[in-house]
This record gives sequence, structure tokens and C-alpha cells, in this order.
Amino acid sequence: MKWAEILKKSFEYLKKYRYLWFLGALAALTEGSFGGSYFGGSGGRGWSGGKEDFGNITGAVSNWVSSHLVFISVSLIILFFLSIVILYISYCAQAALIHSIDKIESGKSEENFFTAFRIGWRYFWRFFGLTLAITLIIAVAVLVFVGVILGFVVLAATTSWWALLVLIPFGVVGLLAIIALVIYLNLIIRLAYRGLVLKNQAVFESLAKSRKLFHHNFGDILIAWLIQSACGIVFGIAIVIIAVFVGGPLIMLGIGIFFATGPIGAWIYGSVAGIAFLLAILFINGLANAYLSTFWTLVYKTLNSKS
Repeated sequence: MKWAEILKKSFEYLKKYRYLWFLGALAALTEGSFGGSYFGGSGGRGWSGGKEDFGNITGAVSNWVSSHLVFISVSLIILFFLSIVILYISYCAQAALIHSIDKIESGKSEENFFTAFRIGWRYFWRFFGLTLAITLIIAVAVLVFVGVILGFVVLAATTSWWALLVLIPFGVVGLLAIIALVIYLNLIIRLAYRGLVLKNQAVFESLAKSRKLFHHNFGDILIAWLIQSACGIVFGIAIVIIAVFVGGPLIMLGIGIFFATGPIGAWIYGSVAGIAFLLAILFINGLANAYLSTFWTLVYKTLNSKS
């Protein structure tokens, strides 16, 4: 594998074909990201662990849900349809990126953003099905792991707490195994996405052939993953630097506007500057995503040309 050539070519394609930038920004809505939330709070007389406390909390939650049932239902419906729209846009953009690089490589590209995105439409359901299959595999693995952990805890509580000594090494090994599984499936799905588009494969056919391609080219794919990780670190550092050196002055300017014009002027400035800054960060993230997607498409095509 000529890694330097692949990296250079990925950069040149992004420099020449600007519509790839926008596809990368839309693809980044779901690709390579995750989210989480934490809910907590304090107040009142505290939790004492009694049945009365549990009953009070349950009753309060039940009353709030009952009085806000319409709001909750509408919010869930809106979130559901918003999630579908985001998935649709992102998966179409991912497929369009892969298709575009293939056309550029063949020297037949006369595409623009809209042409490429329309071509990506035909792959949405296969992308969705492939992602769902991988997600279910990971979910089952996590549930089995959590179930075994809970089993050890119950065993320790009913017999002897010394059983927890077995739980610690098992938990560490199990957690490492799940991390390895997630990395493995992440690499498989990257290859399988390209099988869907470039080879017009079905979902399970792309999984089977990508798994075979991975095992036959383990060393090259491992190097590609390490390069991707290094690029991700570089892009992350770049975003932090931009956030500090651009976001910092914007915040200081906002403070100055607050003292000069009051809260209304600061609110207007903060809204405009915040949206512009967020869009800039998302666009930079899209560039990084487009570059890595191009990189993996070129890697996939090179591996298939060898086999």
C-alpha cells in the first residue's frame, strides 16, 4: 500500500472538488460520533432509601407525566421524525461521498453536490439496515456483558462478597473485549458501506465480503485505522486551537458589547456569533470527515484491486 500517495490524493481531491466538503459536513451528522447525557439534582431533605421516599418520587413523576402528556407525546413525535430526517440526510451524503470518489478515480466525474446527493438516495435503506445490524450486534454483546456482571453481583450478595474478586478481572477482560469488538465492527462497517455503493452489494453480502476482506488484509487495514486515528487527533487539536483563538476573542467582544449596550445587544450578538461559530466548527468537522471518507474509499479500492 502506497500510504503517502493515498493521503496526498485524498487531499488533492478535496482541494479540487469543493462539493465534497458539503457532503462531508452532512455525512458528519451521524458518522463517527456519539452522544450522552447525565441527569442529576439535589434538594429537599434527601433520599433516605425508605418506601415513603420512593412512593413520593414515583407519585411526583407520575403526576408530572400525566399533566404534560400532550407535550411529551408531541416532543417524542417531533424528535422521532427529526432523527429520521438527520439519518436520511447523513446516510445519503455518506453514500454520495463514496460514489463521488469512485467517479473521480475513474476520470468520469462531472458531478456537483446535488447530482451526487441524489445518487446517494438509492443507498439509504441499505445503509440504514447495515448500521442497524451492527448496532444490534453491539447491543447484544453489551447486554450479555451487563447480565453476567449483574449475575456476579447477585451471587456475591446471596453467598459471599468474596465472589466480587472474580468479578474485577472478568469485568476488565469483558470491557476490553467489547472495546475490541466495537473497533472491529467499526472497521467492518467502513468497508461494508463501500461494498454497498461500489459493488452494489446487499446488506449481508457486504458484511460477509467485508469480513473476508478484513481478514485477508488485516495488516493494511490496521495501518489504515492507525492513520485514521492519527488524523483524528490532528483534526481534534486543530478544532481546539480554532475554538480557543477564535472563540476566546468572540467571548471577550461579547462581554464588551454587554457593558456598552446592555443585555439585549449582548443577546443579539451572542446569538449571531454563536450560530456562526457553531457552523464554522461543523464545517471544519465536515472537511475532516470528507477527507477520512475519501481516504477509506481509496483504501478499499486499492485492497480490492490487489485481491
